Amino acid sequence: RFFEDLKDMLGFTPYRCYYYLWKYITPILLLVLMLASFIQMVLTPATYKAWIQEEGKERELLYPTWAIVLFTSLIVVAIMPVPVVLLLHYFNVIKDSSSLSSVSYKKGRIIAES
Repeated sequence: RFFEDLKDMLGFTPYRCYYYLWKYITPILLLVLMLASFIQMVLTPATYKAWIQEEGKERELLYPTWAIVLFTSLIVVAIMPVPVVLLLHYFNVIKDSSSLSSVSYKKGRIIAES
């Protein structure tokens, strides 16, 4: 359905390689990037450079714990809907959204469907 929607919106069919890129390659690369960032965050504590007036020089300081907790919670809140909805669909807790009302885009017009 996604490819058909793209065809309707663009007016032409994208190359088939984009289908495989969007379905397999991109999610895998994003997951690898997210895991690498998480591993780097765990292994190397987050620091910032601050000017220490008494010493007359710049030093690297660790971020406070509350800032790291806030940063991590923002990341989790942003990412969690994806696996939660995936699991809810997998265990049939929520049904396919095709029965709900939706909006289609056809040649510059918005069509509301019920």
